[in-house]
Amino acid sequence: MVTVPLILLGVAAYGDRALIEMENAQRVNRRIKARYVARAGLQKAARVFLDDSTFRGTVTDVDFADGTYSYTVAGDEVYDELGARVRISAQGTHADPIVGEMEAEVTAILQLMGNFVIDYAVASWGRISMNGGARIGDSFNPDNKLYAGNMDPATAASSLYGQGSTFIYGAVELVTSTPQTALPNIIPGPVEYGVHPMTFPSFSVTPLKTKAIDNLLNPQYPGGAYFAGDVIFEEETLRGVIYVEGSVRLKGGVTIDQGCIVQVGNHNISVEGTLTHTPAQDPVTGAPNLAFLKTGGGTLSFSPSSIVNIEGYIFSTDPISFDADGVIRGGLICEQDVNLGGNGQIYFERIEVTDLAQEVRITQDGYLEVISWVESSN
Repeated sequence: MVTVPLILLGVAAYGDRALIEMENAQRVNRRIKARYVARAGLQKAARVFLDDSTFRGTVTDVDFADGTYSYTVAGDEVYDELGARVRISAQGTHADPIVGEMEAEVTAILQLMGNFVIDYAVASWGRISMNGGARIGDSFNPDNKLYAGNMDPATAASSLYGQGSTFIYGAVELVTSTPQTALPNIIPGPVEYGVHPMTFPSFSVTPLKTKAIDNLLNPQYPGGAYFAGDVIFEEETLRGVIYVEGSVRLKGGVTIDQGCIVQVGNHNISVEGTLTHTPAQDPVTGAPNLAFLKTGGGTLSFSPSSIVNIEGYIFSTDPISFDADGVIRGGLICEQDVNLGGNGQIYFERIEVTDLAQEVRITQDGYLEVISWVESSN
């Protein structure tokens, strides 16, 4: 007579325990679902920001997978002129009739890369030396700005060094606060010291390599070439993206028509004759307004005997020595030291374009880099 009640009590206790475990399992399941809803909200916010880097604001109560999410895009304390860093927080909810509503939150700091604007005729993250008859512009233009980003204390006093008949027809921005030992003639100025340092832009050469090979194999698009070793171009016309993994020499009279040269690896690019460059207009066959992209080591040099006429940007992570005569109607962007000289006049002028961000994007659409990521749930 005693055994039956004990058995019934045990069954009841087991049933209560099973119910509790089931509720706990549902709670964990709903918590996971709420977290995924929150992640979906963050992904949506990231996509909105990627499409429009000026967006700041909050969107609430968006239905998603039997739940809802809300997100906020706010400016982070870090912002540089080559991109934007934002803090995105997203909240996700998922309701259950037994365990109630579960909530989760995801907060991330994201940096927009690739989709940057460089508003300078010359921008260097090393030292800039001007000699001979080097000039930036030939008359005042507010676009003829120069950015000297050298942050090495040992060379701070010569971050921008000028001698001879060198002129900058615009404004100058220096990261260093150290007075310079010798400056070029700057008309009308000003010279601003201690400016906020910019970050050298991130980029990828892979899309350009793919484009060079695709255009080479597709007869519909003239031009495009890929070289795994050293190459010499002499008295010829090049079209499309020319991608080289060895050294490059341009001799005699070379024309880059509707294209650019991309050089990767610890090798040099040397220009030793007459060079004429016209920018690509079709993004399928070229990189709009890009003349040279160099990375991986070595130098990019224009010899004193060379005469150039370039419409486009020169982008390099390696040192640049420009001792040529002629004109660059565009910009020079270099992560290391730049030497500007020449026997005659050299002009750097910003290209007039309707969407500079697109023109200087170089290789790809903007992408987001995750700086930090934190998740929490109740």
